[in-house]
Amino acid sequence: MLRYGKKGYLKTIEAVIAIVLLLIFIYSALPRYMEHPPEVPAVVENVQNMIINDITNVKSGTGKYYREMVLDSNEKTCSGVEDVTNCRSVSDLNSLMLLVEKHLPSDYYYIFKICDQVSCIPDEPIKTPVDKTVYMDDVFLSPDDPNRDSKIFRFWIWQK
Repeated sequence: MLRYGKKGYLKTIEAVIAIVLLLIFIYSALPRYMEHPPEVPAVVENVQNMIINDITNVKSGTGKYYREMVLDSNEKTCSGVEDVTNCRSVSDLNSLMLLVEKHLPSDYYYIFKICDQVSCIPDEPIKTPVDKTVYMDDVFLSPDDPNRDSKIFRFWIWQK
């Protein structure tokens, strides 16, 4: 039997130590658990779906009515918390507020905004709460007429 000396054992031990150190590093560098985003409650998801269906359903008369309201509106933020922006005084916006309130449970607040741009966030003085989980959904509406601008109807919902 041929012997190559103790160098072979040292190289093997060196490789095993390198693998163990590498595994320890990978184990400590990787997160131990994955944080899952909070699931949208079924109540909120149903409300979001009903509002979007009411606005986008062009086969029903009311769907066309709400869709045209959004497309004809200027960029505006409306809130169910307090009517700081006087949305109740504009008949189209008041109708959209009533649509949201029709589907929304009584223990929830909402804000919606009609925008021309993708960066569609609520303006001052209306803010979404920091201490609550806020659920957001939106719908992009494009007009049949190419001379009109597309709009985004975005809304935020949270529990009181």
